[in-house]
Amino acid sequence: MGPDLPFPVRRVFFGETVDTKAPLVVPVPEAPWRLCVTQAVLVSEGMPEGTRVILKCGLGTATTIVGHFRVGAVETITLCGLEFPSESDVAIALSTKGKGKAEVHLAGFFEGLELPDDYEESSDSDGEEDEDQDDDDDEEDAPAQEPVKPGKKRAAEKMMQDDEGDDDDEDDEEMDEQDSEEGDDDEDDDEDDDGEAEDQDESEEEEE
Repeated sequence: MGPDLPFPVRRVFFGETVDTKAPLVVPVPEAPWRLCVTQAVLVSEGMPEGTRVILKCGLGTATTIVGHFRVGAVETITLCGLEFPSESDVAIALSTKGKGKAEVHLAGFFEGLELPDDYEESSDSDGEEDEDQDDDDDEEDAPAQEPVKPGKKRAAEKMMQDDEGDDDDEDDEEMDEQDSEEGDDDEDDDEDDDGEAEDQDESEEEEE
């Protein structure tokens, strides 16, 4: 038994005739349909017994031999469900080297799923519902942020202000220290200048 399908399988009869004049091209409908050829029967007219007739097929071009008839001996071939995919062009051709007229009757069926008319619309709506569900799941998985109470918020702001005040005090102390050091350096320079002036006066008095 095959897998359970959500919709019933539908089969539509297929029947065509191909001769030696020109290949037969059969378009297969779009998915979920496919073509199954199950039987081929030779009908000849004016051909000697024993004449060989070759049946070929393929996708787009008939290049593969799928049946070999012999007039008066083998005129029916069971193809055991020769299948062709959806949305393809099946080419079927017949060839012979004998005189007379030959044609092959093909039989089979198109197989597909019997989908309801609103199948595409329901599929689109299901996809939108899945996306909405994914968005809801993402929002639920995101951690909730705990609200900050007013008291804690004010305390945090006060701590930040105190830290800024401490930083300002430290900067003021550093500036005072630098000013005091510069003042000491200026006094030392003044003392040195006074000493040099006194030494110069004493030397001038000695010379006189």
